[in-house]
Amino acid sequence: MRDIVQKILPAVDTGPAISGFLVRQGILYSQMVVQSVHKKTFKQMLIALVLLLKTFCYASLVSIVVGFVRPVFVLWFMDKCNRLRVLTFYGTLALVFFVSYELVGHLLL
Repeated sequence: MRDIVQKILPAVDTGPAISGFLVRQGILYSQMVVQSVHKKTFKQMLIALVLLLKTFCYASLVSIVVGFVRPVFVLWFMDKCNRLRVLTFYGTLALVFFVSYELVGHLLL
């Protein structure tokens, strides 16, 4: 650590007391920076998760509307395509995404 301090502050006499003080201050400062970055990053990730859940909820609602007109467009992967299956499949997804959106949204408050 003393070498690092000497590289940063070459003109300053770095005795054991001064270098220890600078190292302690550097560690405390780096911990504060990491904690503040962690808080900002966590909040940004929650915001991104909220937007993603909201988008998935809207996509499920659009799929329900499209599925009521033509069920085969949204249930192409199932063997039977009817409007009840559209409502159960995409309605469940929309409900799960909406509840998740509301729960994560309350974490941001």
